[in-house]
Amino acid sequence: MPRRDIAVHIAQNFFRDLATLAPDLTELAEFIDRGRQGFVFSGATAHAGADLLRTMPATRGTERFLTLLELVSILAHAPDGECTLIDPEGGAALSDDDDMLYTAALDYMLTHLREPLRLSDLAAHLALSESSVSRLLTRATTCGFTHTLNRLRLIEACRLLRTTDSPVSEICYASGFTSLSNFNRRFREYAGVTPRTYRRSFTLAGA
Repeated sequence: MPRRDIAVHIAQNFFRDLATLAPDLTELAEFIDRGRQGFVFSGATAHAGADLLRTMPATRGTERFLTLLELVSILAHAPDGECTLIDPEGGAALSDDDDMLYTAALDYMLTHLREPLRLSDLAAHLALSESSVSRLLTRATTCGFTHTLNRLRLIEACRLLRTTDSPVSEICYASGFTSLSNFNRRFREYAGVTPRTYRRSFTLAGA
């Protein structure tokens, strides 16, 4: 069966407005606000979220709403090692339309991480000019296309280092980097340690 992407679009202030009626949902609204620049999930959280996402197309009305609440609750309570903010520095708040475009941009980059992805490819996918996409990403992340793509690749490399026994050289290329030396340098800048040291820390923690 071909792989399919599932996207759930939520109005920018949906959970914030909902929390005014149901204060117990404030933590979910705060989680959505923190994640405007995008989260990447891994481990059990990613599997549980994916399972719920797969059920959503078959739901309607109240059942779909409750599934959405359960999904966001699972993601909001992800343990530290299973939730990574794409851009901790954050960017400007986006309009609903731009937020949907940014989500689509992240989805496309995540799907094509292993490929030699260019800004022109992303622009063509979104049916926008390269300058428009560049401005969108800069507003959302403060750092633009190349930095966002590299961060996504590094997050994927961290996931592979934690969850597989693949050699570091294979993980380098599997996460989209084309040079092992560049990968090692970027990884140290991002994580503060080498890929092997990063993996060893998780191996020792699980011992």
